[in-house]
Amino acid sequence: MQTSTLRRSIRVKKTARKATGGTTTTVTRRVRRISMGGKAPTKLPDSLASQPEIKINHKESNIKNLFEFLGLQSFNGKFLPNESFYNFFYKNDLNDLKQEIKEEIGEIKEIEEVLSTCISMKYLEIIMFENFKDECEMCYEKAEKALKKMVENDEKRNAISEKAKEWIHNWVNEQE
Repeated sequence: MQTSTLRRSIRVKKTARKATGGTTTTVTRRVRRISMGGKAPTKLPDSLASQPEIKINHKESNIKNLFEFLGLQSFNGKFLPNESFYNFFYKNDLNDLKQEIKEEIGEIKEIEEVLSTCISMKYLEIIMFENFKDECEMCYEKAEKALKKMVENDEKRNAISEKAKEWIHNWVNEQE
């Protein structure tokens, strides 16, 4: 019986930054899947299938969480409100926060994308900057540019950012 294996390799690339005269570190992850030779996957033995799912704590600042989180960002800098995003934060939706924003600020175009991007930026600031500031900077800056395009009004953007910060603090402090 052939099995599928997963191999991960991490590559760190340092590049010069013209604006600051310093360097920036880019961390990339490559995943290669080895073929099973065209055979259908086999059923897991009952002993393995019945084991409880290992719960990863995304509230901790560690490299595995960072890699998973960076994979959520789209090419244009936004963090899209999709299943992967909600699973990362152990949520089903952002309806409570969305309603709060609508009441306080009014209707905003692309509100879910704005909220998911804002929450992601605050996650980077509050959780990840603690240990991985250099690795997160490019991701954060890209998200910031996307957010400025989506919400041009500074006051509205700052109000949403404050709500997102509050949301992250509540999320970190809630019991699982």
